[in-house]
Amino acid sequence: MELNSTADPELIHLPRPDIDVYDFAITPDGNEVVFQAVSGSDHSGTYIYDLFSYHFNTQKETQLTDLREYTETPVFSQDGKDVYFLVDRKFAQSSSDYHLYKIDKNGMTAREMTLPGIEK
Repeated sequence: MELNSTADPELIHLPRPDIDVYDFAITPDGNEVVFQAVSGSDHSGTYIYDLFSYHFNTQKETQLTDLREYTETPVFSQDGKDVYFLVDRKFAQSSSDYHLYKIDKNGMTAREMTLPGIEK
């Protein structure tokens, strides 16, 4: 829906009402949503957040990432084939350590992106 649209917004229902969605992005074609949700916790009880996808037509939910870290802020590439997202490797610690990743929307290959001019 365009931001300046006068149409009524549509409420989206995910298949599992027991999950909390914290961040999301909808594919450019509007057929799928990628969202951040809790996927478990680590040995100290800190929640682990991963990305999941949900296809509106097939009603299929798929976990896209399994990095055992704090995964957030999904954004689709312009063609809708890839999802860019951030991983905070120091989540729940005194400071953040963000890394940019890219994964295809089917969750096949997550890889860290290197930004020009930024050293690790």
